Amino acid sequence: MTVGLAAAPVELPDHVHPTRMRHISDAELTTALGRAPHQVRAALDGYRPVWDPAAEATLLDRATVLAEAARLADRHVDFVSPVAGRSSLYGLHYLRWLMPLLHAYELTADERHAVVFGRLFDDWYDARDQVAGDWPGLDVVWYSMGVWARATVLVPALVTFADAAGISDPTYARMLKTVVGGARWAAEEHATYRPGNWQLVCAAELLHVAAFLPTAPEAAQWAEIGRARTVEHLDHGFGADGGHRERSPSYHILCVDALQRAAAVCRLLAEHPRFAAMHRWLLAMATPGGWLPAWQDSAVVHPAVILLRGHHFRPDPQVAAAVRRWLPADRIAAELAVLPGDPVGEFAAAPTDDGPMPGAQLLSASGYAVFRAADVFMAVNVGEYVEHELESHSHLAVTDFVIAAGGAPLAVEAGGPRSYDDPDYQDWYRSPAAHNMVTVDGAMMTTDRRCVVDLFADVGDVSVLAAHHDGYRQRVDRRITFVARQPVYWLIQDEVADRVPATWSILAPMPWRRVAGGWRSGALGVYPAVDLSASFDSGPGVVPNGTTATYTRLHALRLHAPTGRFDVLVVPTPGECHLTGDGDDWRVVVDGIVDTLGVGRWERRTGAGALVATAEVPT
Repeated sequence: MTVGLAAAPVELPDHVHPTRMRHISDAELTTALGRAPHQVRAALDGYRPVWDPAAEATLLDRATVLAEAARLADRHVDFVSPVAGRSSLYGLHYLRWLMPLLHAYELTADERHAVVFGRLFDDWYDARDQVAGDWPGLDVVWYSMGVWARATVLVPALVTFADAAGISDPTYARMLKTVVGGARWAAEEHATYRPGNWQLVCAAELLHVAAFLPTAPEAAQWAEIGRARTVEHLDHGFGADGGHRERSPSYHILCVDALQRAAAVCRLLAEHPRFAAMHRWLLAMATPGGWLPAWQDSAVVHPAVILLRGHHFRPDPQVAAAVRRWLPADRIAAELAVLPGDPVGEFAAAPTDDGPMPGAQLLSASGYAVFRAADVFMAVNVGEYVEHELESHSHLAVTDFVIAAGGAPLAVEAGGPRSYDDPDYQDWYRSPAAHNMVTVDGAMMTTDRRCVVDLFADVGDVSVLAAHHDGYRQRVDRRITFVARQPVYWLIQDEVADRVPATWSILAPMPWRRVAGGWRSGALGVYPAVDLSASFDSGPGVVPNGTTATYTRLHALRLHAPTGRFDVLVVPTPGECHLTGDGDDWRVVVDGIVDTLGVGRWERRTGAGALVATAEVPT
């Protein structure tokens, strides 16, 4: 979800039928299922759905699951009041917060968890008609994300609790009615293609529900609509480089997971060329430490598990190699147990290609450029601002970058907040100040920024990205020269037209300290060619920490230039560094190694003057 009022209704006018969707009678449910609810319940006892909830439960920390389930035991939920926040009210009706009860029952077979699940679900079912949101034309319960999310909870719950005495037959029937009513609504809502993650995930789950309820007379229609829309999203919702159109890793993962669930019941989807490309995009955007930066409205993404599942449907030697680097063997086996068939044996026999990733890569369709050298990584956002069903997931930032080295984040950005109700969402997370870029003092950035990549070239030891944008009244140019031979560094050159005052920002997880010629934050060094005034501030952001990520304070270094010109050496390792030059000829000293960068050339020598390497650098 996002915040902000929609300019126009984002879904079809209200089409929630009072008896076919909202309040399905017991007799109509039997007709809709093609058999009696108790027969469905008996058939699901012992059935294993996608993804297997029993196997999923074993992946979780038992003590944490049981503690979360225990907290729900005494919880009484107000499903109507908007006091928790606008987005949170919609999220409450996703029912994802009930999953600890499902997992606790799988781990313990304790009927108390089933009883609590049934009580809370019945409370929701009784209250759902009373809730109202404040997005015009968008029902809190009957909209694409809600229908999708509840299906992903209730389908496994119908399996898990099929043998549970703690779930009464009337409650079980209500769960079935919710799934059937949602499928009927989704089939009407998504009769034609509409871009965005809402339709993609809802249509993919419609295809999955059709396979889950095969005796339903409408299942064939649900499958046809679900399959048609998911194929259209594979055709049009992902670029040639595999990136999802919204350019946010979290939403990319959301869509990939939905498509994998659909592929589990329709394997032909995995043959689509975009299916392989969307997994390769995760490889291209991932740091050597196995995480994707929090671009746009994203959290930090750890893609190993989603890549492992993708490999199950579409084997890829490079994907297999990445998964084996990022996940231990026992975790791989446990994750694969969630999937159908014999995935453990298949993956054990799968070939691996552990060759190096490209040193520099321009993902032009999704608007990102990536530089790599061993365990050093930089990615740069050179893409467009993409609109969304309600409000864009894109941030007011462009030509901004993220740096990692040695598996650790060095230069990071705020990413998306924990909740879209966060009061800092607009003023900080989405703002240029929370990004590693140049801002024009006193000016607001526009969404129509028209970023253009003027040059992208990789000649081995040296790679170059040159791009400009018109997000401000004045054109802003950025040129990044990456030297990949150790010791590696980036020379970042920025220029604002009309020589107006501007600020150059870089944010890091650790505070900045003054050193000779520049500033340092941990292993990251920043050295401007000329002495510039600096200021410091901080703000919240999400930072990777091993296999997890945490929200913490980000420390911003702001360099100020009255002429809007910046020439800055950025180094991802400790050591003595210097940058001198006049704009066309630069001398870079890093740990005693001396480089010269001129128009069209790069040369490296030892401190004693011996030639080490040269390269022609495209201009």
